[in-house]
Amino acid sequence: MKYFWMFLLICGVCSTASAGEVLYDGTVITFNDKYSGKGNPYHNLDFTKETDLKPGTIIYASVFYQEWVEGDTEVEKHIFPNTMTGVTFYNCNLDNVYIPLGNTVIGGLHRKIKIQNDLDDWELNNDLTPKEPLNKEKRLEAGVSIDPKDIPNEKFNEEERNAFEKSLNPITP
Repeated sequence: MKYFWMFLLICGVCSTASAGEVLYDGTVITFNDKYSGKGNPYHNLDFTKETDLKPGTIIYASVFYQEWVEGDTEVEKHIFPNTMTGVTFYNCNLDNVYIPLGNTVIGGLHRKIKIQNDLDDWELNNDLTPKEPLNKEKRLEAGVSIDPKDIPNEKFNEEERNAFEKSLNPITP
């Protein structure tokens, strides 16, 4: 009998360590703890060799965002296996992350973004041209253009960037 209780204890620990539950849109979802609820630093991660991202895996509320930096040849980074299918991402930040066909993204963010010459992050159109700044509302409040044609042709220097930041964040007495 003591082995039975030990078995139950061990199985209970294993099952609670590998999955969690959350109510999402009125439905209880069971998510994979290994990949869920993770925040930064999730930059430059590589899950391409992971073997436990199988059909039915649910990943909840993680930040997988990848920065697109000068010299990168691809906007979307391949951080998950190209053969991954049947994985569902709920409320994750998947900006600049390639998600192979056959997987599902529900809620959260999945955009292509890049820092432009004004040193702000801009969402990109499918043709990789700037669409709108991520801080659109702040720019509008400050009277700063949100039109991509107004992005400077050359990258701001530090003095220009500081002046730009000050215009977006005026100090009020």
